[in-house]
Amino acid sequence: MTFFSDGCVKERQGRLPMLRGSGLVFVLVVTTIATIIFAGVISYVVSHLQYGLFVVSREQSLQVAEAGAHFYRWYIAHELDGKNTEQINEFWQSTSPAPLGVDSDYEGDFQGLGKYRITVTPPAANSTLFTIESTGWTYKYPSHTRTIRVRFRRPSWSEYMILGNDPFRLSKTTEIFGPMHGNGGIRFDGVAHNVVTAGVTCYDDPDTGTVNSCERPGVWSGDWSGSDPYNSTLSNLVFLGGKTFPVTTVDFNSVTADLSYMKDVAQNSGSAAHYYGPSGQFGYLIEFKPTGYEIVKVKTINSSRNTITKVDNSSKVSSNYPSNGLIFVEDTVWFDGKGVSGSLAGEQFDSERMTLVAADLAYGTDPNLYIISGTKYKNGGGGTEAIGFIAEGSIDFPYDSDDNLTINGALLAQKGSVSRANYGNAKNKITIFGAIASKGRIGFGYTNGTGYQDRELHFDENLSISPPPYFPTGKQYLIDLWEEL
Repeated sequence: MTFFSDGCVKERQGRLPMLRGSGLVFVLVVTTIATIIFAGVISYVVSHLQYGLFVVSREQSLQVAEAGAHFYRWYIAHELDGKNTEQINEFWQSTSPAPLGVDSDYEGDFQGLGKYRITVTPPAANSTLFTIESTGWTYKYPSHTRTIRVRFRRPSWSEYMILGNDPFRLSKTTEIFGPMHGNGGIRFDGVAHNVVTAGVTCYDDPDTGTVNSCERPGVWSGDWSGSDPYNSTLSNLVFLGGKTFPVTTVDFNSVTADLSYMKDVAQNSGSAAHYYGPSGQFGYLIEFKPTGYEIVKVKTINSSRNTITKVDNSSKVSSNYPSNGLIFVEDTVWFDGKGVSGSLAGEQFDSERMTLVAADLAYGTDPNLYIISGTKYKNGGGGTEAIGFIAEGSIDFPYDSDDNLTINGALLAQKGSVSRANYGNAKNKITIFGAIASKGRIGFGYTNGTGYQDRELHFDENLSISPPPYFPTGKQYLIDLWEEL
């Protein structure tokens, strides 16, 4: 028993320390686990706080960068609003001082939050575009920068496939690909693949003879069968891109200042000057060739057909195309593009960018520009080439114009119209790849079957961002593109 008792006592004395050691280990394990969990939670919270601060600072940096872009828009508007094309070009070419951000980066503060740095790429010659890169950051996190690129553009007069001031009507044989706008109202019976807009809620249809009735909506379609004028079913077949009216009108009178500037450039460009004054006869015939053009005075015409019957060969001049892309004629012009149309000589226009102007700013006769044969770009619609035809009066397609007339280019009639007079003969088809702006009524054919029977009009969207040289533009820059770099 003693042995048992002693042994028992000895056994109890040996287990108590073991129990105390196990508890300590348990406590240490629990404490360690708790510490790890707590440290993880703290790390998680801290990392989320840091990430939140990072996100906030990056967002603030972007807002600062945008503030820089808006500052430059305000700066440009302050410097250029109300100025003409010549003054706008002088602003960009100025070196003392140069526009902000052109010669060196411009930095500005945004409400004590951070700074933006602006780098400007000024417009190229005759371009309506310039871009800026604005980098923003906050004072608290200067390394968290963000950069945006913004492109500004002055809208040109080649923004629409058709832009008309007076009410006009296009028949059911017209198919148009591109936006169309009429300040005075539009009746369109063909197929429009893009939106059609007008500057009026309603107007007097000039074909009905009803005066002051405002009897037609701003944009409408007549019934192809000639009965019910405009209904929703027909609209769905005609206006595939929809129609909107009224919208803001376009002021054709603002083109005058641009014509004056173009004349000045054409007269005072040294070796690049291609200016032809009043002919003293009926005007000039200009023929485009692959590498240059010929110009000759027109001696006699058939006035009822607006066709040339005799030219003054002694006045003929052959010339290379002007390096500045501008030919200004202060008289009536007949244009013949057979040499570059592909229809006869197999050659196509390959001189990149050119503008031909017929205007009389000296005597105010508003000369016309007659297109006998058109042009075709050698490189198609890639935006490499652009031809502008500008008439202070009208752009017409005379009696002897091509039966199938194709024109690549932008057409602008400042005071007259882009239309074919009723010469009494029928033509097959006119196809235009470019843009039309016409103050007077637009038209290519007549209900009696004369004129061009089919019309196919394709908008050249490249003209929106890269119009022909010196082609008239708006005076205000708009944001055309925004992207983050």
